[in-house]
Amino acid sequence: YLAIELFFIRDGLLFGRHNEIISSLGDIKEEIVEYLIKFYDKGVLPKELVIPEELDEELLNDYFKIKVTKPVRGKLKNLVDLARENAKEQFELEGETLKQDEEERYKALSELKELLGLKDLRRIESFDNSHLFGTFYVGGMVVFDDFLPNKDLYRKYKISTDVKDDLGAMKEVIYRRYFRVLKDDLVKPDLIIVDGGIGQINIAREVLKSLNLDIKVVGLKKDNKHKLESLILPDRE
Repeated sequence: YLAIELFFIRDGLLFGRHNEIISSLGDIKEEIVEYLIKFYDKGVLPKELVIPEELDEELLNDYFKIKVTKPVRGKLKNLVDLARENAKEQFELEGETLKQDEEERYKALSELKELLGLKDLRRIESFDNSHLFGTFYVGGMVVFDDFLPNKDLYRKYKISTDVKDDLGAMKEVIYRRYFRVLKDDLVKPDLIIVDGGIGQINIAREVLKSLNLDIKVVGLKKDNKHKLESLILPDRE
């Protein structure tokens, strides 16, 4: 795990902070730099970035085009040290819970993989469509890697106005997504989940077959009270 703490300083005063604990699998220095790039690409870029001495100052300077400082003494160094201490305290508070959650997550992944007869289950892509008064369909896709949401890959689809039903909407979205996957050589999921029953499953499978893709498809279907959802497997319907 990697605990990250950011302080937001304005006119010499601390006016905000952000902390997060993420899974860490590679080089820690590279992962912190990548985290900062993603964080500030989505938010307000500061006039100056003050970083610990382990990080690549030139890389961040070249990317953000702002002043990047690695203090070795003084007030700024004290701020960096304080941020590091806060990150450590945050991890000590949440670390055990995170480990338990991860154990449960991998257990659930293992159970689902066994249930579906899959060798691998790293990426899941799930689809749902909604409409206004039976027209103006919109599709949505969410992506999970190892049962964790990968929000950078979430997508919304505007569906053609001549589509008038759920099956037509599902067909268009599945085709557009996996035509793009093939065209751009993107990572293919190990499992596709569609909102609906055997009709939606079969439509998705037909589209995948037309694209020469072999990906497991299952459905999620609500009960009559729209409270409980059941997993629909095509070979058990």
